[in-house]
Amino acid sequence: MLEVPLNPDLIKVPNRSKRGRMIMVQGDVQNIAGKLKEIHPHLMLVLHEDHPEPWCVMQDDGDSRYLVSRYAELDDRIVEEMRRVVNVDPAARWRETLKRIDEENAKKDQFNPETEEFERMAFEFKKALKDSGLEPLANVSTPVRKNGRP
Repeated sequence: MLEVPLNPDLIKVPNRSKRGRMIMVQGDVQNIAGKLKEIHPHLMLVLHEDHPEPWCVMQDDGDSRYLVSRYAELDDRIVEEMRRVVNVDPAARWRETLKRIDEENAKKDQFNPETEEFERMAFEFKKALKDSGLEPLANVSTPVRKNGRP
């Protein structure tokens, strides 16, 4: 990971979290913090020590702070993504997010052994073992649906 020297005069008082200190960065070598402020005055760069993705972009509305995104490395990709996020219509961004969530869920459902298809297959396998006279394995259980039937 790139070590970025920070000017101590540009760092606000750190907050504590479960995983380490959170430091609001107001200036860095690549001026990412300044570029974020140019994009939107409420965006800020935060360094979260002892976290796998230590660089955070947060939104400060005065009353509270919200996590916008996390990054493993500090570079201009952060600025490019924040420009895209700020300039995209919120409804379009919401639709895009829901689409990505649905795609990820579909991928997980394909390989999930908890799905009904896998449960039926295990039941049929156990039934075939019993019909053939072989004892079923001890750790294979009969799936039960919500209506109580296998």
